[in-house]
Amino acid sequence: MSQQNTVPLHPNEFKALYTAIGGYLTFLRNAVQPSRERSKLITILQTVRFRLDKVLRANEDGAHLWLTDVEVRAINTAVQTFCRLVPSLVEPSQERDETLQALDKLRLRVSALLVPRSD
Repeated sequence: MSQQNTVPLHPNEFKALYTAIGGYLTFLRNAVQPSRERSKLITILQTVRFRLDKVLRANEDGAHLWLTDVEVRAINTAVQTFCRLVPSLVEPSQERDETLQALDKLRLRVSALLVPRSD
């Protein structure tokens, strides 16, 4: 059974993850050959994105997102790939670069949930 972890996020971070995952899902559907692994990843990320949308609609400060290890790994892949693809699609700018840096820091924070804790 997969362990559940929680990460507190600012409303803008929920929105950033929602957008990055959406961009990655578009990439998966249009540029990656169909496979069982791709279908599984799409399902996982759609579920996470649905939960992110619910949090965004609730508009609560200090909301937490509960994630399984599988979901954390999927988010890591999605955001990492999104950050790698954006520079080839979006004109260079300081805003683009700062946004991608912030998104990558968020990815690292979420990925840190996979590091075993010594409680």
